[in-house]
Amino acid sequence: MQIKKACGLKRIFKHVEVNGVPRKALIDTGSNLNLIRSDEYFRRGAPKVNSNKTTLSDLGGAEVLTLGSIKVEMDIDNHKYTAVVHIVPEQAMEMKFLL
Repeated sequence: MQIKKACGLKRIFKHVEVNGVPRKALIDTGSNLNLIRSDEYFRRGAPKVNSNKTTLSDLGGAEVLTLGSIKVEMDIDNHKYTAVVHIVPEQAMEMKFLL
């Protein structure tokens, strides 16, 4: 699975805080999951991971196995949320964080 291009559509990015750390996230209103690239996960201190792995597939049918998931506290526009974020291999997507 490779999330690279949005068919010429403008991508929507948002500055958010995840566990108190500022991040720039791609907002994907069609996604059912929150994703973080593995390199970004490790760069941010690698919080304890839930070892439940999930197989994801894209519209073309390509599949990627997540490395697990983490529960995070997010602050978006001064609204606080608890969310599950799935960790994907670095090569699985271009952006670092997808909401």
